[in-house]
Amino acid sequence: MNSTITLSTEIWRIQLPGDWTRRESSGRGSAYFESADGTQGAYFSSLRLPTGRTQREELEAISALEVRGLHAMEGRKWEIMDRSCSAGQEACRIVTDAWDRLSGYRIVSQLLASGPWIARMSLHDYQCSDFLRSKQASLAILDSFQMNE
Repeated sequence: MNSTITLSTEIWRIQLPGDWTRRESSGRGSAYFESADGTQGAYFSSLRLPTGRTQREELEAISALEVRGLHAMEGRKWEIMDRSCSAGQEACRIVTDAWDRLSGYRIVSQLLASGPWIARMSLHDYQCSDFLRSKQASLAILDSFQMNE
């Protein structure tokens, strides 16, 4: 990324390419930012961790719902290209990388939990004809998504 913009809430922060701007979001309680050329976008949301569940349990449940939602989309054939989970005593992160090869559409879900908060980013590449190239190009964005302390 050359020039970047930093977005920050009380809960999370991220750096996006400088040409990304906020757009209208159809998701209630979420913010959506999109690249100037419209080929990439990202949704952001946050919520409180429900009582009675660990961070990892809640993130696993959200991740499972997201994957079921992908597979329920008509006309799409999603492949889960990568999934990772890292959990410590203070924080947890789950990343799921899905690609619909035929339509050239990639979605990376990144779920973070720290303290009583969960932050969610869903990064979309609407013209992903080359998975490895898209993955490399999105690393800086994904790595910059962090919980505030």
